[in-house]
Amino acid sequence: MVFGMFARRSFGPAGLGLLGLLLLPACSDDGALQGEPIGSSGAENDTEEGDSADPSNASDTAGESDPTADPGTGADTSDDSEGTGGGECGGCIDEAGACVDGQENDACGVLGAACVACEGTTVCAEGECLEPPACGPDNCDGCCDGDTCVEDTSADACGSGGAQCTPCPSGSSCDAGVCDLPCSLTCEGCCTEDDECIETADQSAQACGAGADTCMACDGGLDCVGGECISNVCAESCDGCCDGDTCLDGDTAKACGSDGSSCQPCIAGTSCEAAGCIPEADALWDIVVYDGQVAVVDLDGDPWDAFGGVPDPYVTIEAAGASGESEVQSDTFFPEWNEVVVEGVSTAQLMGPVEIAVVDSDIGFDTTMATCETSFADEDFGATFTAECSLDDYVAWTLLLSIQPSK
Repeated sequence: MVFGMFARRSFGPAGLGLLGLLLLPACSDDGALQGEPIGSSGAENDTEEGDSADPSNASDTAGESDPTADPGTGADTSDDSEGTGGGECGGCIDEAGACVDGQENDACGVLGAACVACEGTTVCAEGECLEPPACGPDNCDGCCDGDTCVEDTSADACGSGGAQCTPCPSGSSCDAGVCDLPCSLTCEGCCTEDDECIETADQSAQACGAGADTCMACDGGLDCVGGECISNVCAESCDGCCDGDTCLDGDTAKACGSDGSSCQPCIAGTSCEAAGCIPEADALWDIVVYDGQVAVVDLDGDPWDAFGGVPDPYVTIEAAGASGESEVQSDTFFPEWNEVVVEGVSTAQLMGPVEIAVVDSDIGFDTTMATCETSFADEDFGATFTAECSLDDYVAWTLLLSIQPSK
């Protein structure tokens, strides 16, 4: 499957909270699709202890990936000498010594173990023979808390269609089995006292703000432009930057800007130039991932894990030779990482292609939920911004990130 779009949206000061195998093509700076699809390397298994015993973590990955193919290159790695000893086999080894996907009831297993046949009423899920839970899509319209069907869902136990119940992020409510996120987690503009979002294009001097801050009125005759209160008189006559209605030269690290824009401070690793705060060539940076949201189901409408289970997402980032991955967040559609995923990256590396993926941690081969490629050349270093991978109305994931000076 080849699709995707990478959208980027600035969210102001760093630290603001935002809250199967997909190969996505590279995108132009405006988010439009361009070029050939990029490859997605298979993530190494990072399953937390105890996942294998939890049916909600059992991944229904039959047919999604070829366990005999190298996940990075697609080359066939099946080999009897390797297969009988496990080798690179993500599934199981059958009686003939061949590596099979290990997701069938009569040939179940992972990580190169000998295939076993599931007995009785057990079924193969994520390479293990498990008893299906008493609660599931066949007998529950709400969500499943273990073997109990929860019809009256809430923010503490939200879901539908017999999927596993999950808690909604703080401040959210559960509406018809879907978490209804508050303005503070979704708005690019400002939030009213009634928790309504006013986007920057719709703002006025009476309601102005950005980054999901509380809408504020602009005092002293200032106007709202791009979520900030500035003087139109200043903007029309100022070659530097505007601090309220005062025009400054706009050439210092404390007050940088040009052409009547709002004055901005420059963070460490950047210098003030005509175009604003520009990353210095010899500066080093950390890529920080705060939190995000992943799709409830895959593109085919199926749950990420068997029995309606909830994914265990983590993030991988590759930036022109530098790479890293986050910790796994178990059983959640709203992961919170708040960690540096890649550190000590040069300015040049961030200007080149950066590949971001969100992966569901499973036993055997993990499932890449979506991969997108972009560049951070147009980002405001030090500010937070969202990154989104989507196809039409299907949003695979949304992340909140920032580029911070490396310590």
